[in-house]
This record gives sequence, C-alpha cells and structure tokens, in this order.
Amino acid sequence: MKMKKLTGVLLAALTMASASAMADTQVIHITLPEINTDSIGVLNFASFDSTLGSLTGVSLALSSDVSTTITATNWNTTRGTSGGTVNLVGTLGFTVLGSSLSSTEYVVKDGVVGALARATSPTPAGRPSTTLTGSKVLEVTQTFGTSDALFTSFIDNGQLSASAWEKAVGSIAAGPLVLGTYVTKGNYDLVVTYTYDAAPVPEPETYGMLLAGLGLMGVVARRKMASRQA
Repeated sequence: MKMKKLTGVLLAALTMASASAMADTQVIHITLPEINTDSIGVLNFASFDSTLGSLTGVSLALSSDVSTTITATNWNTTRGTSGGTVNLVGTLGFTVLGSSLSSTEYVVKDGVVGALARATSPTPAGRPSTTLTGSKVLEVTQTFGTSDALFTSFIDNGQLSASAWEKAVGSIAAGPLVLGTYVTKGNYDLVVTYTYDAAPVPEPETYGMLLAGLGLMGVVARRKMASRQA
C-alpha cells in the first residue's frame, strides 16, 4: 500500500515537471541608415532556434521614415504661373524567402506650389523655383503561420535576409513648362517577431520531490526484501 502511495507522489511530480509549455516571443530589430529611394537594402536576421521551444508564428514588420524635397521650376520664358499642386507617391516593399509584399501610400498629396514668375533666361539662375518638403512613415507587415509553405524555413536555418526596397514617383500640376525634381530618402527598420511555445523548465521543488520519492521507494523496497529474507 505504501508503495502505491509513493508511486502516486512520483506521478504527481512528473506531471508538474512536464507542465504545459508557456507562450513566449523573441523579437529581432534591425535598422539600416538613411539611403536614397530606389536603393535596395539587405537586412540580415537569425532564424528561430528550436531549442527555445516550438515555433507557432512569424511576423516581419518593415517601416521606413521617408522624407522628400521637391523643387518646382518654371522654364517658361513668356509667362509666369499662379501656382499649382504636387503629389509624391512612395512604395515600400520587401522580399524574404522568395515571398514579396509591398504597400503604396502618398508621401505628399496635393502639396501647394506657389506662384512662379516667368523665366528670365534659359540658365538655372534665370528660372524661378520653389521648394516643398514632406515626410511619411511607410509600413508593410507579413506574417507566416504553421500552415504556410515557407514556415519551416524560419527554423534552424542559420542567417536569413530580407531585401527591402522603396520607390517614389512624383507629379506636378502647375502650368506648362513647370518641371519638378525630387530628392527622396528613407531608412529601413525591420522587426522580426517569433512566437513560440517555450520548452517547459521544471522548478527546483519538482526535482526535490522526485529525488525524495525515489529515495523513499528505495527504502521501502529494501525493507520488503529484508522482511522476506527473515
């Protein structure tokens, strides 16, 4: 009877030792310095280490703080302009493990171009101009679940990389021969989040219960053997 009770104690301790895994996250943050748009940035990050537990989800969030300087210049030597508008559209995207995603938003929408006098000469010094600035944080996010074909490629696969890119396209509506130049820059900021069930780690008290139970079972077993030999 005592042996059955001790066995029950050991089973309880083992149950505690194999308690259900706890959900946890690992976050990797990579940033590249500001570069001109139409440039590709490569962001390297580590794949998930399966010794931490069982991976359940992957999220990649890319953002870029895009800033632009737009210069509108009147090339018309016969007349000035009363003003107009300028737009600039930015596109941010990335490719990882052959999967691509992108997002397009206005960086500057309907920016006001002031009145411009006529050009007094075809030289740059003789062409009136005005400058506008704008900025916008562009963001794009992609997630991978356990059912996605690429999911296992994030596990124990060494260093991975995401190729990030951004483009900017502008247009001006401010009269004939009013032309625009655009200088647009942005940085790349990538946040990789691994969601996983952490491997359970038994508490020290659990090990103590196991050792105590094993010790008691040894004592009981020796007493039984001694009583049988007597």
